[in-house]
Formats: sequence, C-alpha cells, structure tokens
Amino acid sequence: MPSVFRVFFVGTIFFGISFYSILLRAEATEQPYSWKRQKPVKHSRAEVKKTCRLYNGQYISYYGQVFEVRSCVRHEIVGSDNIMVLTADPKNRIQRVSAAVIAKIPLGIPNADLAASAPIRSCKRLEGRFTLDKANNIYLIKGCKLLLFPDYETFQEYRQVNNSFGQPLIEISDKEWKFLGLGKVQESILPKSYRDLVQMGKTVDVIPVDEACKGLNGRFATYYSLLYKIQSCKKRQVNNVPEFLAAVNGQGLKFTELTSDQWISLPNGEPYSWKK
Repeated sequence: MPSVFRVFFVGTIFFGISFYSILLRAEATEQPYSWKRQKPVKHSRAEVKKTCRLYNGQYISYYGQVFEVRSCVRHEIVGSDNIMVLTADPKNRIQRVSAAVIAKIPLGIPNADLAASAPIRSCKRLEGRFTLDKANNIYLIKGCKLLLFPDYETFQEYRQVNNSFGQPLIEISDKEWKFLGLGKVQESILPKSYRDLVQMGKTVDVIPVDEACKGLNGRFATYYSLLYKIQSCKKRQVNNVPEFLAAVNGQGLKFTELTSDQWISLPNGEPYSWKK
C-alpha cells in the first residue's frame, strides 16, 4: 500500500511540473504585440473644396481654438483681446466643427490684428460698468478711471446701494485699460480691525445666519468701534455713536460684543435711525 501511494504521489508531482513547463513555453513563444502607425487620412481635392466653400469667410471653433477661414486657409484668432473683439460683435457667428473639418482646411498664419484695429469705447459708454483685471480684481469705471474695489464685500454693498445686481462684468481691451488708467482705490466698508485680522492670517469663518444671530435679535451689539442694532438678523449700523451714547445715557442699555465670525456672517440692513 505504501508503494502504491508513493507511485501516485510522485506521478502527481511529475504531472504538475510538466503542465507548468508547457505553460511557460507557451508564454515564451507568444508573439509580441505588433502595431502599425496609422496612415493619415487623405482627402480628395473635391472634398477639400466643398468644405472650403462651406466655411469660407466664417469663424469656426475646435476645442477652444477659434479660426477665421479665408481662401481655404484657417487662421487662428490668438489673444484674449482679439477673441473679445470678435465676440463683442453679434454679427460674428462662431460655428463648432469636427476634427474632419479641421483636417480638410490647412492651417495658415495666426490672426493677431483684430484688437489693433478695434476702436476704443468712449468713457460715456463705459461709465458705471464693472470689469476684471487678469488677477480677478473688480473695478468700477467711473469718471473715465478704473476704481478698484478693495474687497468683495464692498463690491456687493455698492451693487446693493445702486441696485446694479443685474449688471454683468464686461471685458475691456488692453488699449482701453491704458486709455482709462487707474483711479483711487475705493474705501472698504469692512472695519479696519477686521481687515487687520485678515492681513495677519487669522481665520474668520462664515457661519449660518441663525447661529450668528442667536440671542442677538432686538439688541445692540458692538464690533470694535462700530455699533449696531440687530433686527431680523441684520446689522443696522448706528451712526454718530458718541451722540447716540450720550442720548441714551442712563437708560440701562446693554451691549453685546460680536465675534468676527458673527460680524462677517450677519447681513447688513438699513442704517439704524434715532432721534435725540
């Protein structure tokens, strides 16, 4: 019996080794992956002419690139100023095309002269509009000057006061930028104490209004030298604070000091009016 078991065991090992050797030989003799460079598609002259006639004198786009087709040659419109000039005219229609169309129209010299010939818009036409610089800073065009908004809160406040939320930001060309020139930076609505915190790198978080307003409705609250009446979870700033404090002297008013998180989170309301 032991000899029969020994024969079976040895046979099993031999079969396993043989089978594994066959697999290795099969892998070794497997043909390497072969590939061939695809030949470029050749288009007949008739196809090229047909495509040229279809798009000649028009603007086409392909994956963010814009081309003008002239005399069966596509000229890329390069530079943001040139794209701006092109899209500013509603008569200029830009058509999206496929790779097949691009392949049929040969590439020519880029077109970088649109902005050079574009007229500079007058101060009157640009008056009161908002624009961005390349760093995404926001400016108001006023009095033929570019006035920088020092922060987004001041920009939002200006739009609210002047009812200009529906007014979009416009692009202006480099020539118009130089023509207008920079004016005085506008005064921020943010308290200097808050701006100092931001400049020092202190973290100030915007929290839900309900959380910021908790226990404050109907009360007076201070933020450094500023005084507010909190109503409907809005900050109503009290003007002429020294005169107000003198007028309410002896009335037992209590003031709550706002944290920076509360101050930035509570929306502004109408100024709080009071009489002596």
